[in-house]
Amino acid sequence: MRATGSEIPHTISPEDFEKIEAEMKKEPEAARQRHTSLMIAYAYRDADHFNYAHLSVDSSEQQAVHNGIFHVYGGDRVRISPQEGPGTLLEEKWYKVKLVYDGHKGDVQVFVDGKTSPSLHACDLSLKAGKVGIGSFFDLGSFRNVKITGR
Repeated sequence: MRATGSEIPHTISPEDFEKIEAEMKKEPEAARQRHTSLMIAYAYRDADHFNYAHLSVDSSEQQAVHNGIFHVYGGDRVRISPQEGPGTLLEEKWYKVKLVYDGHKGDVQVFVDGKTSPSLHACDLSLKAGKVGIGSFFDLGSFRNVKITGR
């Protein structure tokens, strides 16, 4: 599965989830060009109401809108995770990515190759349940072994 485009995810689950584990392997393309950026949306209600994890070659200190957890609620995206943390997609290779979300508690955490950082952990109680989606901003990337479980 390939993704390219904007902030709205390109592949969206047909059902809503309040509690999910989304696991996949992601391979960014053109990491050497330093534009690598892929995303996992969760609690997706519509194009104006969703949260997403943004994985990037940049650390969140380098680019405040990269490598973190973000919230869209009828307006511009807002970062809801701390800015401390390294870049995650530093090489042109397959990464094992896991997003764990509990809408009842509002807690989300993302692991890349088994590791997480403060910039990949957040809490938001405003959306609770919603669809799950994968995509990118303006970059190419490939996904394989996508598995979404939850209720």
